[in-house]
Amino acid sequence: MKFTAAICLLASYAGLASAAVGCQVEILNVSQASVGSGCVPFDSFANILNTANNAKYAISATRDCGFKVQNGQRLPDGFSLRKAGFC
Repeated sequence: MKFTAAICLLASYAGLASAAVGCQVEILNVSQASVGSGCVPFDSFANILNTANNAKYAISATRDCGFKVQNGQRLPDGFSLRKAGFC
């Protein structure tokens, strides 16, 4: 029974991921508190607002939700990006 439940859960997760259009990203400050978030389309980028300093960052996402800040920009020291799910 547990095996069947695990398979069903895995299948539903795979279905959710295939229906998603992008990755939800959070900008974290040095205390790991979220100071900005948004949806970044797969294999593309989106401008995400950092409410700590009112700066917008062009964040790109791969199909497996790997994130990076576009060339010419960088997050403040100690800040990071975190995957918060699919969108």
